[in-house]
Amino acid sequence: MANDVDRGEVDPRDRMPDPDAYAITGTFRDRRSATDAVNGLSENSVPADSIDVFILDRDGTPTRRVDVEDESGVLRGALIGAACGAILGLLIVIFAAAGVFDVRWRPFQADTVLRALQVIMMTSIASVPVGAVIGLGYWHGRRKISEEEARGGSIMVVVTTEELSEVARRVLQDAGATNVSEGRGAAPVHG
Repeated sequence: MANDVDRGEVDPRDRMPDPDAYAITGTFRDRRSATDAVNGLSENSVPADSIDVFILDRDGTPTRRVDVEDESGVLRGALIGAACGAILGLLIVIFAAAGVFDVRWRPFQADTVLRALQVIMMTSIASVPVGAVIGLGYWHGRRKISEEEARGGSIMVVVTTEELSEVARRVLQDAGATNVSEGRGAAPVHG
């Protein structure tokens, strides 16, 4: 599956956290655990610009940074929710026309067509929040890390925040970090 991995080769030092910044760092041995950590941080309202993910080689030196953009998928989820709601509304209209519901159906009359459009629009609008919530907290950057990279080294998740340090530490530990460190300069800076 290494073929579908986007390897945005970037010098990891370009985005290493400031050595004086307060950071919580977790090291993970597999992609799934690192993904769970990033998703957990997002779900706990840690801003995307406070989260950095680095691929480490066997020596623990960062070789590549993986973007953690604010790509929670809310807009995409809302659009998918609206489309699914419209389809559900259309199905309701079709079932009503087929006589499944106890409704008077006068096909091709203006008020019937208007009601059909109202049903479709209402179900579409009602599905927007559901789709938006489903789209929350989903980190798409996991596709940029191959299993081979994770097996060949490790993955470091760095959270630069002092205010949310307790939450970040808990999320990293719960996700299965093999090592969690915290403090000023907790993220190693390799030059």
